[in-house]
Amino acid sequence: MQLSVIILNYNVSPWLQLCLQSVKRAIAGMDAEVVVVDNASVDDSVIMLKRDYPEVRCIVNAENLGFAKANNMGVAAARGEYVCILNPDTVVPEDIFKDFMAFAKSTPQMGAAGPQFIDGQGRFLPESKRNLPTPRVALKKLLNMDNAYYATHIREEEQAKTEILVGALLFISRKHYNAIGGFDESYYMYGEDIDFSYSITRSGLHNYYLGTTRVIHFKGESTLRDKDQAERFYGAMRIFYKKYFKRGFLRDFGVYFLTGFAKVINRKPKPTIINPSFMIYVGQDDFITQFAQFKNRDFKKSSLVQLMEMQPENTLVIIDAAYVRFQEIINVMHALRGRGNTFRIRPEGCNFILGSDSPSHRGEVIRP
Repeated sequence: MQLSVIILNYNVSPWLQLCLQSVKRAIAGMDAEVVVVDNASVDDSVIMLKRDYPEVRCIVNAENLGFAKANNMGVAAARGEYVCILNPDTVVPEDIFKDFMAFAKSTPQMGAAGPQFIDGQGRFLPESKRNLPTPRVALKKLLNMDNAYYATHIREEEQAKTEILVGALLFISRKHYNAIGGFDESYYMYGEDIDFSYSITRSGLHNYYLGTTRVIHFKGESTLRDKDQAERFYGAMRIFYKKYFKRGFLRDFGVYFLTGFAKVINRKPKPTIINPSFMIYVGQDDFITQFAQFKNRDFKKSSLVQLMEMQPENTLVIIDAAYVRFQEIINVMHALRGRGNTFRIRPEGCNFILGSDSPSHRGEVIRP
């Protein structure tokens, strides 16, 4: 088998449904499988999987085992030569796995690869490519000196080596994954991708940022501002520093001071409030008529070509994935970014739309 796509799910059924639709198109014609590890969701995720995606292998945990342990379980059950660790709040283009596999086969020293991530408004997410967060780099990040933390020397659409990739999508051969021991299960949530990326470079391989491929990551760092999640994040950084950096009283004190200080000043940002003036729909009439009545809004129906010719501003753009390729959806969102536009996607055959207006807050699901 060529590829196993591992998706870890926890109470995000609508986002998982859209993600699976994009993955299904991306693995078409490949010898591939999809493995979903569910971390004790209490929504309808498992019911939806068994009803709508009987071909997907589903591992249902009785408790939330966290990111590292659950993904390791998924890879242990995988049969593919390559594995892709994928978040459920992502949308991938149709050619991504073929392109990543071709790159891997032509690059013997590739450990893992990751794409260019954009948020729900089509904007580039700088965490797509990062430098190793040494205590000095972390301190600069804390002081808003992002050039030290993010790999800004790499252009957004470049293919290049980078030190740290994002756990939302990690493409790697199963052989290399097992050789470094997978994700360190000392981490419960956050920090695993940093440790994983660093383990790859320490093994003599390289991580590659493939900026020519864009992937939507709706929520980005959405939960980092929550108090409990912030505690887990900075706790994970303490694990990382203790594991890899020389210890001593001053170093330990500095690490605890740094992470403790960061928790104090890292406040939850205000939500983004966007009130679009217009609504454009790309798709068929059956759904949008119902939605427009529900929202008491007029809408203009458009094709993708017409939409790009209009170059709208301050507009809610709704795209039906039943009629548009995911690659085109990603391209449109990126092309129309920064104009006050918001975007919502209707998964094929579903009676809801979803999207996100900020990488710092959870997205929304709207059902008429």
